[in-house]
Amino acid sequence: MKARWTIFGLLGCALAAAQAKPIVLGAIVELTGKSALAGEQERRGVALALEEMNERGGLRPPGSAQRRPAEAVFEDNASGNAGSVNALNKLAGRGDVVGLLAPLRSTQVLAILGRINEIGIPAVTGATNETITKQGSRWIFRIRTDDGLASRLAVRCAVGDMGARRIAILHDSDAFGSGGARAFRNAMQEMYGIAPVLEDQFHAGDRDFTGQLVAARSAGADLLVVYGTREADAGLIMRRYRQLGMPYQLLGSPSFGTSIVLTLAGREAEGVRIFTDFTPEAPNAVTQAYREKYRSRYGEEPDLVATQAYDGFRLLGQAIEAGGTDPESLRRALSRLRTAGASGEFRFDAEGNGRHDIDIVTIHDGRHRVLEVLDAASLAGVVKLPPGSVPPSGATARVAGAFQLLTEGLALGAVYALVALGFVMLYNCASLVNFAQGDLVMIGGYLLAACAPRIGVWPAMGATILAMAGLSVVFRRVCYDPIAEESKHDFTPFVVTTIGASIFLTNAARLIWGAHPAMPESGFGRGSAKIAGVFVPYHEAGIAGVTIAVLALLYFVFQKTMLGVRLRAVAQDRDTAMLMGIPARTMIAVTFAGACMLAGLGGALLAPVYFVQPEMGSMFSTKAFAAAIAGGFGSIPGAIVGGLLLGVMETLAGAYVSQALRDGIAFVLLIGVLIFRPSGLFGEKSGERG
Repeated sequence: MKARWTIFGLLGCALAAAQAKPIVLGAIVELTGKSALAGEQERRGVALALEEMNERGGLRPPGSAQRRPAEAVFEDNASGNAGSVNALNKLAGRGDVVGLLAPLRSTQVLAILGRINEIGIPAVTGATNETITKQGSRWIFRIRTDDGLASRLAVRCAVGDMGARRIAILHDSDAFGSGGARAFRNAMQEMYGIAPVLEDQFHAGDRDFTGQLVAARSAGADLLVVYGTREADAGLIMRRYRQLGMPYQLLGSPSFGTSIVLTLAGREAEGVRIFTDFTPEAPNAVTQAYREKYRSRYGEEPDLVATQAYDGFRLLGQAIEAGGTDPESLRRALSRLRTAGASGEFRFDAEGNGRHDIDIVTIHDGRHRVLEVLDAASLAGVVKLPPGSVPPSGATARVAGAFQLLTEGLALGAVYALVALGFVMLYNCASLVNFAQGDLVMIGGYLLAACAPRIGVWPAMGATILAMAGLSVVFRRVCYDPIAEESKHDFTPFVVTTIGASIFLTNAARLIWGAHPAMPESGFGRGSAKIAGVFVPYHEAGIAGVTIAVLALLYFVFQKTMLGVRLRAVAQDRDTAMLMGIPARTMIAVTFAGACMLAGLGGALLAPVYFVQPEMGSMFSTKAFAAAIAGGFGSIPGAIVGGLLLGVMETLAGAYVSQALRDGIAFVLLIGVLIFRPSGLFGEKSGERG
């Protein structure tokens, strides 16, 4: 009898343990890649939702005798479509995931939608492209207002409230940006009978939006509508919009209102209007309770990305308690939900769309101020504008726009020239090519961003240059000294070591500073000076001034000092210089220091304009190398001219040809020079140096 009760006791314990088995929900998030910052926001939202579920003992599906804890399993999609497919397959392979938080990017959701249908798993997503819920899928549920309705409501705001008649559209080239722009354009035509005066695009990771902003002004726009998803892009657009003194209004898509963007844009975001389906200023009780919890936990305002993850998991939890964990039962329960979330009211239609309104907010003192809430009822009574109500563009500022672009190109080219000078100095003195030069630019930018808030911008600039001189010692001892003899007449070993150093510095920066873009304040001040109709930002003018001063200093050192004579002697013939008593290794060390200091200065000058991110180094290495070759590798005047020429060509090509071809201009310039003048613009026509 005792044995029998023991068996029953063990069975009872096993049954209780089985009932307490966690309910697993999957989440495909961007933990690495270009959008890792958004992935971290999603993790925060999920963590808060899980905390709420488990504070009351977990979830209780219908028919369950007790509550079961909720558990989240994250899979990284590396910010890409292929990664999303792999992440979904990993989650499906577990066999215990009952519901899914799908990616927030429309392209990624479209990439995995077919697989979701095959698996048969209920999935919630914040992706807004209209086509996602029009594919006939029973398993996808959208927790944000789709682009079709959102665009009509945004057009209603733009024309009806803001009084815009000549509207330009700028959009990201991804699925969200392209779909949103198309929906906005169609809504303009259907609702008011007007067409955009300009439609332009940009690409994720672009650094300069001057061409697009100037083009909108030249087209006579009175409003620029911007569709984009990435925080760095939105922050840069708003900062550039203010710096260039653009005369038109700006209306941004939801990403323009996130806490990350408001931090990046700073005061330049003031007065910008945004259409969004979440604002922390919404007065409803669920929003404010969530907001208080989020601020208490993370010390900042919640934004749209974190909130959609929070709402998505809460909806899955509510549906599990209403319908259970069986896929079909859970799907039906989701479709029937009528509930209030942190971002608003949810009620799913036959296609799986759960949100049906947007908030119009303006930025005031770095926070949202709600102007109005628009829903489908707001579209009643909209009629097309009568012919002639849209004013002609009149005289455009095309000439001023061209000069504006020229100014921006020269400022960017000045930085390319500084970095190219580092290439040239090392090549002249030590016959070396440093492919980590661009990563040293990135390190310089991060050092300025880290020091400026503590000691001020100008002291931080000096500290950055000194720190880069110190870093040059480590860089030289690790990358050059062990292979000095091998690199004496062949720089191939040094090329290999610097490529390795480039990879190391990129990953070290990501580890130390994370994915958050860094953007320190400019020491030259905010704003612009208007000269003959051209707005010249103070910082760009400062870049030109610093570049001229550095070039003058280099000329003085190389031409008027004994150090310069020794450096030139080593550059001309190292062996002969050593026979004459010149310490060649010391001169090489000085050259390393100079190259690193120039790179650090370039990074410090770029940081207040383009943001600093770990991946920026390879791009600057490529551009500066191309500029040095175009100018004539080994020629200091050539590096300067090559850098300026590349900056101007790149900026003008982005504005007048295509932003997609902008980064390819470096290679076009390089190929053109090599075809027509193989030695470069200022290179020696004679044979190889001795």
